Amino acid sequence: MTKYWLALTDEENWEKIQSNNIYAVKSENQYNLIKKGDRLVIYLIPKRICATFEIKSIPSQKKVRFRNKQFKYYIDIEPKLILKNPIEINNWSSGKNIPANLSIFKNTLRWGTVLMGRSIINITPSDYIYLEK
Repeated sequence: MTKYWLALTDEENWEKIQSNNIYAVKSENQYNLIKKGDRLVIYLIPKRICATFEIKSIPSQKKVRFRNKQFKYYIDIEPKLILKNPIEINNWSSGKNIPANLSIFKNTLRWGTVLMGRSIINITPSDYIYLEK
């Protein structure tokens, strides 16, 4: 069964993800939950959605140094949709408040705290479809 993930990164690492078609996670527990065929939505810090990918192979044979750090768990990914201009997810002036429509942020006072200290978060299929649109 396909799982869906919100994968967090910053601007510097986003460049490496795109150029190498690779993502990395910190935790063995997270890594063991990810499977070939799963889908990723890339969340570009701060507060932007920039792409979707499909996981192509685990583990990756590539080793990329991300932001002065080498990870232990690497995943090969294939782009499905890369936005030229990332979407601001909390843009009140445009009428878009994406966090209000995602189940992972329901019943939270500060939705950003759900993301703190995490590199990847499991999301529901409906959250993935909403973000993909």
